[in-house]
Amino acid sequence: MDDLEISAAAIGWDDEAREALSNPRLSPGDDPIMAVEWYEREVREGRVNLIRYSDQNDRPVAHAGWWIDRNAAAPDGGDEFVIAGAVSALPKVDMVAALLPGLEAMAREHGCVSIRFHTQREGLSRKVEGMGWERSEIVMRRAL
Repeated sequence: MDDLEISAAAIGWDDEAREALSNPRLSPGDDPIMAVEWYEREVREGRVNLIRYSDQNDRPVAHAGWWIDRNAAAPDGGDEFVIAGAVSALPKVDMVAALLPGLEAMAREHGCVSIRFHTQREGLSRKVEGMGWERSEIVMRRAL
């Protein structure tokens, strides 16, 4: 898979997005309270953007959601780019290494001063800490 070439395109909500984001390992920020229905509502209402990543044969290999949280970055209140989950269709491919640099570049292009995502996956946390990320919060949530 070393020769994998990935391209990215903005997409709207469709059956492909529903199938990809129905992955049982994924919900926004790995949060089981928000499932594929959350994505559908947020995308349809224009609050979350979707990206479809395709290989050189135009096969979908990953999807990611994102939005910009205006004036959310501390301490100066700059804009923060929020990754609202990413899911890969390719086993044994390091999608963090493949996708995260592009998402960081997109954040810079939008003038964001920081980037964040939420996860419950300890291994993912350790991996991105090795890439210069730092833990900034613990989010507790309970369904009512």
